[in-house]
Amino acid sequence: MEDLVAQVVALTGIDPLTVQAVILGLLELALQTLGPDGTGLLNRVPGATELLAQGLLDTSGASLASLLGQPVDTAEALLELARDSGLTPDQLGSIADLLLDHVERSAGADVADRLYMALPGLGRLG
Repeated sequence: MEDLVAQVVALTGIDPLTVQAVILGLLELALQTLGPDGTGLLNRVPGATELLAQGLLDTSGASLASLLGQPVDTAEALLELARDSGLTPDQLGSIADLLLDHVERSAGADVADRLYMALPGLGRLG
């Protein structure tokens, strides 16, 4: 994931800690949406497990909703992630696109597709 963070920083100019926090937030949200299959899927992405273990973000409302068995509103959670990180929805969308490209290259198109499907709110970002 360090290579991905460096690539995003180089392309966007966003500071590395924010980029890492956003990638972590995206992975956490996907994990919540994917349910029990999510861990195995993210284990196929090099560096994802280690990043998730670092737990850079506080628990979000989306996490609480999933713990309560409520469906996660990924569009709202993504907008909240953008607000909390000080980014625009467009910037968050750019990071998500680069993350999905990284996942496709490192873990395969099937993993990238499942990750994208776990975050349907991505389609609503600028």
